[in-house]
Amino acid sequence: MAARQELYSIGYLALQEADSPPVQALEERISRLERRLNEVHWHQFEALQRLNEYGLDDDSSQGL
Repeated sequence: MAARQELYSIGYLALQEADSPPVQALEERISRLERRLNEVHWHQFEALQRLNEYGLDDDSSQGL
């Protein structure tokens, strides 16, 4: 939980607020978005692998 570590780095009072519902909701939202971003990166990697398999990578499309 990067948000909690950041709160810890700025002090004890901020760390006390880490358990508040708004901060917990924000941490959960950040975690969900990070997971979705990782999924997008994975799908992008898979798509590029498939393009390479079919010879449609950037190098072979230069002549088009």
